[in-house]
Amino acid sequence: MSEKLLLELYDRVVILEKKVATLEQSLCKTPIDEKNVTESNEEVKGKYRYLSDYLLKSEKDVIVLTFTEIEEILQEKLPPSARQHRAMWANTQTHSISRAWYNIGYRTTDVDMENEKIKFEKARYTMDRNITISKYEPIGKYLEKTGLNKITLSFSEIENILGFPLPKYLYQYEAGWYGTAEGSPTHRQKAVWNAYGYQVENVDLDRKTVIFYKL
Repeated sequence: MSEKLLLELYDRVVILEKKVATLEQSLCKTPIDEKNVTESNEEVKGKYRYLSDYLLKSEKDVIVLTFTEIEEILQEKLPPSARQHRAMWANTQTHSISRAWYNIGYRTTDVDMENEKIKFEKARYTMDRNITISKYEPIGKYLEKTGLNKITLSFSEIENILGFPLPKYLYQYEAGWYGTAEGSPTHRQKAVWNAYGYQVENVDLDRKTVIFYKL
C-alpha cells in the first residue's frame, strides 16, 4: 500500500474520530425542555442518588451487588428493563441509572443477568495496565489531583508531567486526543485520562494546548 494511500486513510480516521468525539459531547449537552430537566434531576437526586452514596461511602475499588441488594439501597424496585436488557447496565451518561455510578468514577465491569449480579469497579482500576498505558498514568493522576472540572495544559506541560516527549502523531493529528480508548483502541493514552474521569474537549495543534474536562 502506497504512503499516499495510507495518509489518506489516516486522515479519514482522524475526521471520523473527531466526529465521534463531537457526538459524545453533544449527547451530554443536548438541550431538552425544562419539564424534562426537572423530572430528570428529581430522578437522579432521589431515586438513584442512594446508589451513588452507597458506592462512595464504601470506599472500595470493587463492589459486587445483586439486583435485590441494589433495590434495598434504592428503597424501591428496579425498572423491569433492568432484568430484561443488558444495555440498562452499560457505562453511559445517557441513562439516569448509569449516571449513578458513572459520574462518581465507577464502571460496571461484569453484568450477570442470569444470576442478577453486577460488579462495579473504580474506573482507574479497570484499565489494562500494560507498559504502553502505565507510562501515561502520571497525566491521569495529575488531572485527578487537580479536581478541576476543566483544565488547559500545553504540550510541554504534559511532557513535564509525563517525563518524556509526546509521540509525533499527537503533535500532528487531533484524533490522537479526541474520543475514548474504546472508540479508538490504538490510542491507548486515552485509556488513562478516561480512567481517571477526564476526556479531551478541545485540541489546538497550532498553540499546542489541550483542554480536558471532567466527566
